[in-house]
Amino acid sequence: MLLINFLCYVAMANLPELSTKQSVENIRYLSKDGNITYYQLRSGVLSVTTSYNNKVIFEKKSGTQYHVTASHEMKKTLIEVIDKFHGDYNILKNSEIFLGDYGETKTISIGRGITPRFHLNGAWISYYDIENRKIYIKNSTALTKSFTIDVANKTNPFFQPSVVVLNPEVFLFTDINSQGVMGIMKYMTAEQKIYPLVKSPQNGIRLEMCKKNNALFVGQFSYPTLKRGSSIYKLTVDSSGMSTARDDLYSSSLEDIGNIACDVSGNQIYFVKMLDASKKYATEAAGLDFNTKKVTIMSDLKFVSQIVTMDSRAFVPFRDKFYILNGEDEKKKPAKN
Repeated sequence: MLLINFLCYVAMANLPELSTKQSVENIRYLSKDGNITYYQLRSGVLSVTTSYNNKVIFEKKSGTQYHVTASHEMKKTLIEVIDKFHGDYNILKNSEIFLGDYGETKTISIGRGITPRFHLNGAWISYYDIENRKIYIKNSTALTKSFTIDVANKTNPFFQPSVVVLNPEVFLFTDINSQGVMGIMKYMTAEQKIYPLVKSPQNGIRLEMCKKNNALFVGQFSYPTLKRGSSIYKLTVDSSGMSTARDDLYSSSLEDIGNIACDVSGNQIYFVKMLDASKKYATEAAGLDFNTKKVTIMSDLKFVSQIVTMDSRAFVPFRDKFYILNGEDEKKKPAKN
């Protein structure tokens, strides 16, 4: 495995804070140009604002939580509606998932599960039925064109698979075998059969994956107590789901959190890196340039736990604020003449 020496840049001063009209804690989705915002209220209302026009999408019971993701290409949104968010602490339950028109109030229910995602510029949808351990993948314009994949994992009840749609014929997903070893599997739609693509080197290693352009990025992250280090590499995968080349990008002896994010602009992917295993709070957002293999520490917040993406931008949520990792805050750009 290739070891990468990385440079640390104390960059909090260079991380702009997201500026919004709504309280950041209420925002569920924000377009890059700032023209469309989905936000929720404690009362259980989910609304969308477009050019100063406010529209109510849902009026559910107080305590309802919403997760929103969008596809600009297909002009669609996916909304996960989580009822009794602060009252029912069962994380192994499904939520109702809706498909809607981008910036509009019209929605239809497409099933029950968690973590809905768009794929291939919004042409395909995936979500995970955590109660029955099934992955559903559907065509966003023809919902009856769908596939169901049974997840083999029976060792970790909290496991949530990652899903990547390479093309309409090949779907990738993570799974755990009976020995507790995680792998990346490929589902061939024509055969409706599953084949292995990547196997974790040992148990206790989490695999994460995400797709950017034609490359598949794979992160291997050890559970903290096992001290087996972290690594990220790039796989070149052909249209049949066969791996044709591997490029090792990064390796560390520390147990990074991971949370790799690919659906962003530019030639970087982002992840949460451990800087010092001897300190309780020593995790920061890091950018990995997949061309130069250079790792840059982007934040100076001492305790970064996750990275979220919206509309090709990456953010670090921290103490009721969002810091922008890539791109500019459109509201703070100078006006055009």
